Amino acid sequence: RVTIFISGANRPPKAQVTVKGEAFVGEEIILDGSKSSDPDNNSLTYDWQQVIGPPIDLGDANTPQLRVYLAQQGMYRFQLQVSDGLARSAPASIILQVKAREPQEKACQCTISGSKNPPVSLVLFGLFFVIAFWRRRREVRTCR
Repeated sequence: RVTIFISGANRPPKAQVTVKGEAFVGEEIILDGSKSSDPDNNSLTYDWQQVIGPPIDLGDANTPQLRVYLAQQGMYRFQLQVSDGLARSAPASIILQVKAREPQEKACQCTISGSKNPPVSLVLFGLFFVIAFWRRRREVRTCR
């Protein structure tokens, strides 16, 4: 098999979409089309579209990476097409299942609340000491 390339013929670019991590409600995620390529090494332009899901603002949808804020739970599908100025790629799609984050358990925060009043045992011990001292002093006086 022999492949012949005719000089000046343009081959269409290829769109590729990736995403890192999971998609959660109330968070931003980055759709990455920077791995898209053109076999003729022409520069690319990007065209992102939302195909399925609750409508969201795509902002600047003509960049290699698209930042998307996911406000609602559900399924979203995004599509990327790239162009080299002469031809457009076939669409590349990605489906995101956006879910709510599981509530995390709060760490136990133990506090010791102090009292301004001394413990009863300390008061009783002090009282016992005062009474014993007073009795001893009294005994010493009567002996003289």
